[in-house]
Amino acid sequence: QLRFSADASLADILCICTLVSGLPLGIELAAAWVRLIPVSDIKEEIQTNFDFLESTKQDAINRHQSLRAVFEHSWQLLSHKERVTLIQLSVFRGGFTREAAREVTNASIPTLMSLTDKSLLRVNNYRFGMHPLVLQYSFEKLKEDQALLETTQENHAQFFLALAQSHPEYFYTPEHLALVDKTQEELDNIWAALDWAFGTDNLD
Repeated sequence: QLRFSADASLADILCICTLVSGLPLGIELAAAWVRLIPVSDIKEEIQTNFDFLESTKQDAINRHQSLRAVFEHSWQLLSHKERVTLIQLSVFRGGFTREAAREVTNASIPTLMSLTDKSLLRVNNYRFGMHPLVLQYSFEKLKEDQALLETTQENHAQFFLALAQSHPEYFYTPEHLALVDKTQEELDNIWAALDWAFGTDNLD
């Protein structure tokens, strides 16, 4: 049985299990590093370096050598439309609605459903999200296509910045509260849109 060191905090261990989505392979790969570095450092490495979780065992099955290999295997099973949609969805931060997915990536309901059925997307109360490791892997794939990356990020920015400045006529009305709630829910996406705008000198 794999065990983490006695001085490891339960919070860090739980965070690692969450980061690898409870995958036994992910937990095993993380536990292998306990001999060398503290659990808190393992957590930070997983959060920032997708390739950190990699096996050094020469006899491991190829797709079990690392989490990247697991995702590459899943990637090969996707249709072209599913691949394009998945990597475009990686521009979202803090989740997204069906409407946002349609406007930013032209994602269809059947494609969103298929990606959800394959555990590449999550849905809760009609709001979609992506596991951090899936998000990291997908965004790396998106960056391989600079034209698609730029188009998707611009669509994302236009959609959420429009939300942030929309409907001033609703201020101090009952509709205002609903707009505030919606904007609050999308703060991560709005900040990402602002980062893109400032980063590209698209200040208007």
